[in-house]
Amino acid sequence: MPGAYVIVNPAAAAGAVRRRWPALEQRLGVALGGLQAALTEGPGHAVELARCAQAAGHALVVVVGGDGACNG
Repeated sequence: MPGAYVIVNPAAAAGAVRRRWPALEQRLGVALGGLQAALTEGPGHAVELARCAQAAGHALVVVVGGDGACNG
């Protein structure tokens, strides 16, 4: 079964997520025992990515970003 899938909104927090993501990805990867990540590219993309993660069998989906990334 695939590990954790992380959906990242790089525009969140006025772009701070984009700057901080490399360090956060490393720390999350260690904490979760590995991960696969995808960056959103616009409105509604996080929902599409979440559906793909579910279809691929990921048991855990994590969203990194503002509340806009979780609405769809």
